Amino acid sequence: MNGHRAPSDPHNAELRGAQRDPRRDRALRPRKGAFTGAQSARPGLFESAEGGTLFLDEIGELPLPTQAKLLRALESSEIQRVGSNKTIKVDVRFISATNRDLATHATQGRFRQDLYFRLNGSR
Repeated sequence: MNGHRAPSDPHNAELRGAQRDPRRDRALRPRKGAFTGAQSARPGLFESAEGGTLFLDEIGELPLPTQAKLLRALESSEIQRVGSNKTIKVDVRFISATNRDLATHATQGRFRQDLYFRLNGSR
């Protein structure tokens, strides 16, 4: 990778077995007090990759509800922490990988077609 967004250490996110429990969501860290046990607000993957690159590995493994959140982040460059009503602007380049046939999964309803289109748009 090269260019102004090419960090010396891109942020990687392994999405295989992605958590469906928002308390364990690494991408959108909860704000303090969002639920029992949320002791502090920590930056999630999107915030940590601000101004750089976020590599999303095994994107085909994401559950449909998480795909919707990712699509929103891609389209609007905004995220919303779990338990918060405040949106946070992010400037992140996304790179994704999977071993699944996303075109087939999209036509079968196992992967969002709009997200597939957005990810595949640069081809």
